[in-house]
Amino acid sequence: MDIFDFILYFGYLLFAVSVISVIVLPLVKAMDNPKTLAKSGIGVAVLFGVFLISFLVSRGDNVQASIAEKFELTATGVKVIGATLTTLYVMGIGSILGIVYTEIVKMIK
Repeated sequence: MDIFDFILYFGYLLFAVSVISVIVLPLVKAMDNPKTLAKSGIGVAVLFGVFLISFLVSRGDNVQASIAEKFELTATGVKVIGATLTTLYVMGIGSILGIVYTEIVKMIK
């Protein structure tokens, strides 16, 4: 094993530690205040709900056959991609509307 492999594996290790830290440490901190955990759970449920609705309205047949063969896409894969994009659009528009609403309320006060 040369130095480049060692550095690469060390980078993988650091990435894994950081991902675990990002997931575990906020959960440990949230145990001190269960209301925070409930609010986070509501946010995750809303995100899941938007994705579920997006998945249900997505079509799986709206891709060219040549592209589907090239990337080995199935109808379900196309639906997941469509649902992900729709969720991205809904959340992006919701974020922009939330920012605009907040700024308007600040101007009125």
